[in-house]
Amino acid sequence: MQYMHAGALPGDVGDGRFNRYILEHFYLSLSGKTPSFIDAPFFYPWVKTVLFSDTYWGNGFFYALFRTSLFHFTPEKAYLSWFFIGFVLNYWISYAVNRTLGLRYLGAAMGAFFFTFSLAVLAQDGHPQLLYRFYVPLAFWSFHTFLRERDLRLLVLTVLFIALQFLISVYIGLFLFYFLISYLIAYCFFSKNIPHCYLKKQSLSEKTMTLFIFIIALFFFILFAKPYFEINYLYGFHRDWGEIKQLLPRFQSYFMGSTSSFWFSENFEIFKMLPCPQEQHLFMGIGGLILLLYAIFSKTFIKKYEFSCVFLVTSGLMILLTLCVDYQSFYVILTYLPGISSVRAVSRIILVLVFPLGFVIGQVLDDLALREFKWINTGPLIFVLCLLIIMDSVFAFKHRSYTREWNERIKILEAKIKVPLQKESILVLKDAEPIDNANALDAMIFAQIKGIKTMNGYSGNAPSGYNYMRTCQDVFNNIKAAEKFYREKQGIFFKVNVDKLVFVGFDGDCKKIKS
Repeated sequence: MQYMHAGALPGDVGDGRFNRYILEHFYLSLSGKTPSFIDAPFFYPWVKTVLFSDTYWGNGFFYALFRTSLFHFTPEKAYLSWFFIGFVLNYWISYAVNRTLGLRYLGAAMGAFFFTFSLAVLAQDGHPQLLYRFYVPLAFWSFHTFLRERDLRLLVLTVLFIALQFLISVYIGLFLFYFLISYLIAYCFFSKNIPHCYLKKQSLSEKTMTLFIFIIALFFFILFAKPYFEINYLYGFHRDWGEIKQLLPRFQSYFMGSTSSFWFSENFEIFKMLPCPQEQHLFMGIGGLILLLYAIFSKTFIKKYEFSCVFLVTSGLMILLTLCVDYQSFYVILTYLPGISSVRAVSRIILVLVFPLGFVIGQVLDDLALREFKWINTGPLIFVLCLLIIMDSVFAFKHRSYTREWNERIKILEAKIKVPLQKESILVLKDAEPIDNANALDAMIFAQIKGIKTMNGYSGNAPSGYNYMRTCQDVFNNIKAAEKFYREKQGIFFKVNVDKLVFVGFDGDCKKIKS
């Protein structure tokens, strides 16, 4: 795999390094080397800056483990290890769930491979914060088993898995919730085993276990939700419908797979009209497409495998809910619900869709292995189909950068600083023009290494009133906006100590201009 090239790291010098920054900040917070995890020292002096994006509370411990004295890994090596652990967990947990749901060894293995490594998943490898999705199959297993057995413990366990997924990624947590609701609708209409209204009677010990799991789930939901409600009050983060609909999937999005070496490129005419094409790579691979078409159009398969039929309907409901046709979509209804409008890249729902579709693919392979055709030997056919799925992913384009490049950028920045740094220093690096988010990451990582603050920042959101800093006046305007924020939102008269600012790359002496 391309991630295993010498010195290669997943992600680019923007999002890749942002993930590494937050994970390192998580470790520093656990080890007591920084006073607060929520208040990371970027976008200074604004507060709760970690909450501008995913918090990594649900998976940061894996990174922190590699940074401890047990392994002594560098931040970059720990980040790479954290990345691979995500793939391992996604694969083996989805494999185990597939087996539990009835797939044979081949079907379970290929279904898990599809969930973990399909083209649509690898297209998002530039956003490593979306990698950890192993609670998706776990939540589905517990919810599906609850519908069949009516054991309240399983429903509460589902809530726990959803809460844990939210702690990893807001996007995946929300899309997992959509998935389970869609499955419930499909199950009620298309399953022969319709859920009853009554619940299974519980013994005292079972009731105690249910209550215990519920309390844990509630704790994790509060741990996730409380800070985000606070951040919404402080900053009022909101995406308008015009921005959201740009990132809704289109019909042709599901056939756009420019990361594939065997498919049409994004320069193909049908894809040129797609807005934000970097988020529209939803094609899942040639092998997967062939098997899904077989499942959809084979009457024998649909009648024989009710579970796969329900999964296909579930996937269809999710696609229909989020599909945008001529800038019209049913999804607009959901944006009126609290918090939903803050989720922008709805096309990432594909990262959850690959679980039910992966199961269907595994079911088709198992079915083919049991059948005999007069016109073809099923053994070679199955081999070719599996090879197509695997090769498409192996030869797909991977987003990566190199440790050497990361380190050189920091060395270049350090060479530009002509004054000695103190613990109270506040780094202000002139933003590049045109805007280059990697520039802000240079400042953030350098400040993290030196244990100082920086006014630069990069995340999923930015504070209201914050502007890119290309001139000295831009810097002082940001300071005024921050001081106003403290007065109006926190009732505090706060002043930034301008003498502690360390300006890098600006024309003239900014401190003299201020005075």
